[in-house]
Amino acid sequence: MWHASVFRSTAVAVLAAFAASALISTATAPGTAASTVVQTWQTRIGAAGAWNDTATLQALDTGKGILRIRATRLRASSSYTVTVYRGRCGWMATRLFTLPSLATTSAGSVTRNLALSTAQLKTVRSNWNAGNGVAIQLAKGSSKRCGGLGAYTTLGKAVRLEDEQTHTVVRAEAWSGGGLWDPAEGSSYVTVLVRIKARTATNYNTMDYSLIDSTGKEWSGMVLGDRDPGISSGDLSAGESVEGWVTLMAPTNQLNRLILAYRMNSMLHGPTLYVPLGTLASASAAPAVALRSAIESGKVVVSGQGVSLQRLNLTITSKVAEPLQLVIDPGIVFRPSAAGTQSMVTVARQTVALAPNESKTVSLDVACAAMHLDQPGTSDQFGLEPAPTSAALLQLLQAADFASQTFRVQQFAIWTITDNPTRDGYVGLGTFGFGSGPSDSEISTIRQLFVKAGLDPTAYQALA
Repeated sequence: MWHASVFRSTAVAVLAAFAASALISTATAPGTAASTVVQTWQTRIGAAGAWNDTATLQALDTGKGILRIRATRLRASSSYTVTVYRGRCGWMATRLFTLPSLATTSAGSVTRNLALSTAQLKTVRSNWNAGNGVAIQLAKGSSKRCGGLGAYTTLGKAVRLEDEQTHTVVRAEAWSGGGLWDPAEGSSYVTVLVRIKARTATNYNTMDYSLIDSTGKEWSGMVLGDRDPGISSGDLSAGESVEGWVTLMAPTNQLNRLILAYRMNSMLHGPTLYVPLGTLASASAAPAVALRSAIESGKVVVSGQGVSLQRLNLTITSKVAEPLQLVIDPGIVFRPSAAGTQSMVTVARQTVALAPNESKTVSLDVACAAMHLDQPGTSDQFGLEPAPTSAALLQLLQAADFASQTFRVQQFAIWTITDNPTRDGYVGLGTFGFGSGPSDSEISTIRQLFVKAGLDPTAYQALA
């Protein structure tokens, strides 16, 4: 087996060990009663290698906040100022406010909770949501520690990142891989299901995600053989959304101590999101089931919408409370609701992963299975053809060389079986109203395909 050797591990100046950074549901600020935490940000603020040193800002339902600071390797028995800036470490554009100073111990450490007023918390929120960046600095002369706040949330909770995206990490699972690629020795795949909804025009990329283990090391990069369906990359307009799996890799002994980091727009601008993944369940090994079988057994219902001679959009809705791995093989025929429209047949194998009771629309590679009828458009609806596909057509579509042929050869070969035209009786294929029938070379290729598929060419008028 091959493994994903393109992963890299780097030390990063971000947050601390998992155990020290778990979210809590209640908190007590100095002089206040217990309150509910409604939003959390966090950053690493210690010296290089001090992964447990963090600044954690928690917004409370009272409108006030708490800044929890834990830092080591500072100057001993010293007083450090605490300043909150608009901007980022290395470019602190504007001082927003200063908090009470911190006194370090004789060992140069400090652990302290600082209260934020309603106005101060509002200032942090407005700057962070606007994408300006918010940084916290501890300073004593030339001794300085700085960290930029990143959103900190839990699985299943939607978080607004600036006014650009709403991001949700739906769930996280340990994954054995797709069977073709193995993880590197001592490592395991981790897959996270993410959902991104655009508030304004935005983009997304699977490379914007990484994992941070309990030692502070970051694991990022490409994995060969991502879990399907992956989000890949793309652009979204306001109101559009995308959902899919992000596949990463981390040390096996760190699987239950990982934090997912998401850097919107690859950190060119915008905030970072941190999500502790907790104890990872194993990815559900959903058994593969053929689409027709799943429909006939009531596990899914489908509805198709025409696109073109080569594409059909199929909406598949799961009716069961378990994950499904649907297999759509070549040779599945979809019948139109309009009698004068062509039926369509799948020409490529495709798998579709469905979560329990999930509905998903996929685009299928198809060809026409009724030469003289009208080409489908977006107003045409399709359902599964109840009659079984002819054995000859299945033999052709499953032939080893069929998938590598041009669409013209594929379509003319299918019509040879479904319509059995004469040599000059094919409907032309082309664009803008100009089309042509198969050339002599294409007819020769089709004849060879039939032989390889175990079909007798002399049984068809154009090939005899």
